[in-house]
Amino acid sequence: MTTSPMTTSLFPGFTPHRVPTPDGHHIHTLVGGTGPALLLLHGHPQTSAIWHKLAPVLAQHFTLVLADLRGYGDSAKPAGDAEHLLYSKRTMAADMLAVMAHLGHPRFAVLAHDPVSYTHLTLPTTPYV
Repeated sequence: MTTSPMTTSLFPGFTPHRVPTPDGHHIHTLVGGTGPALLLLHGHPQTSAIWHKLAPVLAQHFTLVLADLRGYGDSAKPAGDAEHLLYSKRTMAADMLAVMAHLGHPRFAVLAHDPVSYTHLTLPTTPYV
C-alpha cells in the first residue's frame, strides 16, 4: 500500500487502509481512535490531511475514518468518462459506503468540509447513517 510519508507523520497511531470501491478502484483511508464511527470528508482541493489538527481530539471520542475521495491524495485517480459518472457525488458516496462497510461500520456519522464534501448528502439516511 502506498501512503505518503507526510500523511503518516501527520496521524501517528492511525492505520492506513486501501479499500476497494464497487467499480474496482481504491480509496485511501486512515483509521484511528475509539468510540462510534465518524467519517471525515475533506473539501476541494484538500485531502484527508486537513484534519491533522482536529483528529487527535476527535479520536479520543470517536473511531475516525479519514478518507481521500477518489481523485484526491492517495486514492485512485481513474480516467474520466464522457458522462462524468466516475467523479459524480453519487459515485463518491458509493465509495464511502464501501469504505465504511469494509471497515465494519454499518452505522456512522459524517463530518464534511466544503462543497466537494456534498458527497455526504448523497449517502442514504438508512440503514447506513
